[in-house]
Amino acid sequence: MHLSDGIIQLRRQSVEEGGPYTHQAVIMGDSRILGVDAKYLSDIISQNIGSEFVIHNYAIPNHGIRTYYMFLKKYLRRHQAPRFIILSSAPIGITGEWSIQEIDTSEASVSYLSRLYSIKDILEAFPAAMAMQFIGIKVEGMSKLISYRARLRDRILEPATLFHNRMSAVKKAEREYSGGQFVESNIPITSDYISETKYYDYQFSVDAESVEWYQKFFELAKTSNIQVLILNVPVVSTLYQKREENTSHKIYRDTVSRWLEDYDNLIVLEPLLEAYEIEYFSDWHHLNREGMDRFTSEIARRLLDFVKASE
Repeated sequence: MHLSDGIIQLRRQSVEEGGPYTHQAVIMGDSRILGVDAKYLSDIISQNIGSEFVIHNYAIPNHGIRTYYMFLKKYLRRHQAPRFIILSSAPIGITGEWSIQEIDTSEASVSYLSRLYSIKDILEAFPAAMAMQFIGIKVEGMSKLISYRARLRDRILEPATLFHNRMSAVKKAEREYSGGQFVESNIPITSDYISETKYYDYQFSVDAESVEWYQKFFELAKTSNIQVLILNVPVVSTLYQKREENTSHKIYRDTVSRWLEDYDNLIVLEPLLEAYEIEYFSDWHHLNREGMDRFTSEIARRLLDFVKASE
């Protein structure tokens, strides 16, 4: 079982069966924010303001920008609206990469979305033709699961053990870090590796459908009296410089500026964009353990300042 599958299952159980929750803030985002220890953030803020301030990390890998609106809608059916949503969606999301414009594979966001949301959720969120694509993938996945369980009865016991072990690890991290999960060890990477990645020379352009999904999310948060705090995970310094030079960052900054004008419930936890040196990364866009520890400490300070100012 892939780690993402365990996290998807846990998120679905938590939102549909747990609680009802009264979190003051929730983190929503992709795999890059998954390593943030929300319990650490909760403890720091609670100690400094003298009252309980609970934060939970609901980040989900590989889901793309469509999941933010759908997940918030699902969350609000059962749980009290949080005061704040800390949104960490990769800037490249405005281009449609990883979600709108993607290859249909088992690890594409369309596949992950099909696993997390019910047929009713899908029909409510998507046009009919697209909804049927999602439902087809969902049915195919269920068929594979039935076949897999049949083979288990014969002799394949090890995968069940692996599933149990992986889910135990995911649940343990869920309890200890309030939803935060696993981060790669400090595996050294090189500048050559960064420059050879697919997205090193990638030029941002705004995809209208992608922006529409962001806007639906912001609007739902606004009508639910929730402030959305945009928080971007740092990128490796060489990639940051490349995106400054090819105007990708300007395009993203301009897009966020328009959002800030249109939605008074939207705030940026500055800096909007930030670079870390290469030694803090485990690949071209994920922080390693040392990088995530540094970033989490910086988030705690920035978030505490914001919460104090808003009290």
